[in-house]
Order: sequence, then structure tokens, then C-alpha cells
Amino acid sequence: MTDSTTRASLELLERHLALVLEDPEAWYALFDENVVVEFPFAVGTSVPPRLVGKQAMREYFGRAGKLFGPFTFSDVRVHASLDPGVVIAEVHGSSIARPTGKAYEQDYVMVLTAEDGKIVRYREYWNPVVAHEAFALEQEGGR
Repeated sequence: MTDSTTRASLELLERHLALVLEDPEAWYALFDENVVVEFPFAVGTSVPPRLVGKQAMREYFGRAGKLFGPFTFSDVRVHASLDPGVVIAEVHGSSIARPTGKAYEQDYVMVLTAEDGKIVRYREYWNPVVAHEAFALEQEGGR
């Protein structure tokens, strides 16, 4: 692993943020066929906590992407990692929840692992309460 690996991993993060809802096909091309996508804080929500493989990503994000208006990311803060293939970032995302018209303002922690120029593992931490409020969903426990 070299500095070029670190630069390649950072470039994948930048391309991920630029393409995620703007150009789905170019975005999917960033990922390895056997990618693992995890949403550790999704337990108790309608979001699956783990997707395995690019096809699972296509099925999930094909539906989920339609729920949001245009998405912008800001306040990107990248943190050092001892593994040059791993990028850790804090990011703020802004959109509109289409079903309700409510603002969707979410803070994320993204952990991206790259090998051979592709994302092989992607973990995204987000606050499920923000999603529940923006989409006016019922939460477990009666809320």
C-alpha cells in the first residue's frame, strides 16, 4: 500500500459523493461486484442493515433513490486511517423527502474500503430519527 493507494481511495470517496444520486450507473461502477454495504444504525427501520453484492445495491438504491429530491453533500471532513485503502469521512447531506416534502438534513460517518480501484466495503452511519421525522414514519416503541 502506498500514497497512490490513499489518493485512489480518496478519489473514490469524492466520486461517490458526486455521483450517488446524480448518475446511478457511474456510481454503481465505483463498486466491486461483491461489495458489502452496511448501515449499522438501520436496525429497527425499513432500511436493510446489510447489502451483499452490486445487484442487492441496485435493487435497494433503485427504490430508495426515488424517495429523495436532489441531494447535496457539504462539510466533508476526512480523517486519517492507518490503512491507505480505508477512508473515513464525516459528511452532511441535504435533500427533501419526496413523500412528505420535508427537509432531510442528515449527518453521516462513511467508512469506505477500496481494493484494486473499486469500493469493496462501504459502511454508512446515520441517525434513524432524522429519517423517521423527515419521512413521517412510525418508530418502534410507539413513537
